[in-house]
Amino acid sequence: MIDNLIMELILKYARGSVLSHEERRILHEWGNASPDNQVLLQSFGDQEWLEERLKEMEAIPSQRMWSAIRQRIGASTEAPVKKSSLPHFIAGSLGIVALLAVLFIHPSLLRRVDPPPASAPPSSTVTAEVSVAQYRQKGPVDIILPDSSSVKLSYGSRLSYPKQFTGSSREVYLVGEASFKIAKQSGHPFIVHAGQATVQVLGTLFNVRAYQGEPDAVTLVNGAVRVSDSAGRVTRTMKPAEQAIVDKGEVRILPCEHPEESLSWSNTVPEFYFHNTDVHTAVKELARWYDMEVVDNLSGPGMPITGNLRMHDSLDLTLINCLEGKIAHVGCHGRQLILRGPVMH
Repeated sequence: MIDNLIMELILKYARGSVLSHEERRILHEWGNASPDNQVLLQSFGDQEWLEERLKEMEAIPSQRMWSAIRQRIGASTEAPVKKSSLPHFIAGSLGIVALLAVLFIHPSLLRRVDPPPASAPPSSTVTAEVSVAQYRQKGPVDIILPDSSSVKLSYGSRLSYPKQFTGSSREVYLVGEASFKIAKQSGHPFIVHAGQATVQVLGTLFNVRAYQGEPDAVTLVNGAVRVSDSAGRVTRTMKPAEQAIVDKGEVRILPCEHPEESLSWSNTVPEFYFHNTDVHTAVKELARWYDMEVVDNLSGPGMPITGNLRMHDSLDLTLINCLEGKIAHVGCHGRQLILRGPVMH
């Protein structure tokens, strides 16, 4: 019997729909369960191969095979439709489901049809990672993706992407923070999976921030992007000078007066940019950069912080510039950054 969930996920994959993290995990595990599954999944990610196979559906002569297909996809088991109507039938989603059913019932057919071209082998994954120490020495990691899109990867961040983009969409996975400048490819949307957020690119330059334990933030400098929670339940389309906050299944769009400041970490002289930033959030950011642990003993929100701070300044100077006069106190003890207050005058 065919697993209906797997059929549904492969159908979404073949049509270029965005899959949630859980759906992609299920599909990945199914693909790794057997060589036939792996080949089938890779094949359905190749649009040219898929179109050729759909055309070949017209040539399948077996009445028994056709009955099995119709039973599998929930249609009646009457005689197959006339050949003259087949092209219309195979052009849509039902044709993909029928082809899936054929290959599920007889996976050996995969060996009798042409596989995806040898010039475009199944893509393996590349992972780029940058630590704070690497960033201090070299700055952000510049990555040119297979489609000529460019990415700047921030400190404490990791980006996974295929050596070659195949199928109907271009998808990458981000942990941490990166800025993206996307090459346009009609019919091949660019999708960033980052923490709780899924970002579908409709334009060019934007910044994505997705550190564990924090709400995810997408800041659009120019162009357009569509942001959804990872389950795909809520979707919002952004305009330039807007920021999307994705947290606990919600997507909020906020105005952003200076969106280019979200890229301040990638400047020639990198800076922290704080604008009415909660002191707890600011100290957590400093701890990440200076590779320290936060001990947060401050009761209440403290005073928000505004200003740009040079990232290559010493921690002591940064704390003075950042928190001088604020109703909080930050001290260092070994590798701990201790936040407490209020300061008494």
